[in-house]
Amino acid sequence: MSDTDVRLGQATLLYTIPSIISAGGPAGLAMVSGRVPSQDVNAPEQWGFLRNQVTPFQLNTSDGEILHAWHILPLDTYRQHQSALREESTGLCRDIRKRMSFRLLLEDPDARLVIYLHGAAGTLGSGWRPQIYRALSAASINVHVLAIDYRGFGASTGRPSEPGLLTDGLTVAKFAIEDAGLSPERIAIFAQSLGTAVAISVAHHLALQSPPVLFAGMVLVAPLADVAFLTETYKLGGNIPLLSPLALFHRLLVLLNQFIISKWPSKDKLAAMI
Repeated sequence: MSDTDVRLGQATLLYTIPSIISAGGPAGLAMVSGRVPSQDVNAPEQWGFLRNQVTPFQLNTSDGEILHAWHILPLDTYRQHQSALREESTGLCRDIRKRMSFRLLLEDPDARLVIYLHGAAGTLGSGWRPQIYRALSAASINVHVLAIDYRGFGASTGRPSEPGLLTDGLTVAKFAIEDAGLSPERIAIFAQSLGTAVAISVAHHLALQSPPVLFAGMVLVAPLADVAFLTETYKLGGNIPLLSPLALFHRLLVLLNQFIISKWPSKDKLAAMI
């Protein structure tokens, strides 16, 4: 996968330790809750987006979960079709294939798509995430953005797990390629923190298909090599060592790692793709 552009950011993993290390629970993950009652993720305008620049919709996974998603139009594209877009209803769209925003993506051979995979806390509307979508949609011409909440986050159903989040990522990729009609060369992934592990797993899985499916590129912000290495190096806020003191007691650290259910072996999967 040498033609895939992989950029590795600084390995500071905010929220990742409480999210991917667990000795119990049916999902094998103790993720920070992404359900924030005060945020109506079906009203993107509250984050400063223009009316119907963002279409909230749902994706069905192969194992029966329902993912909440946003499709963010490029600002320039929105301005060209603003009058028609504003006439459509707001809120959750039950069938995005009937929306003008989807047709603008489907019918434009020059359109590009960024799939955004967020970190291990909050929802797709939390913190600086909407600002990132806005920057991506405004700074580049004809670049659409597709963001999701993983299972168990926001308005999505289910509970998170490593195989479950891989399924979620593959669901988004399938929607982009099969439903929106985009070739993989027109799709890039932007991922942060836990999302980098999901992105790498998705890219690795698709690269092993016959024929291989290769995206135009990946941007990885605050990636993790794997969870075992993370237990040795993670510092809360970049300053306070959380589990790294256990590295002085190698046998204890090895014992702890045996209880880690979700491994997220990102460095091995990256190496296999290069």
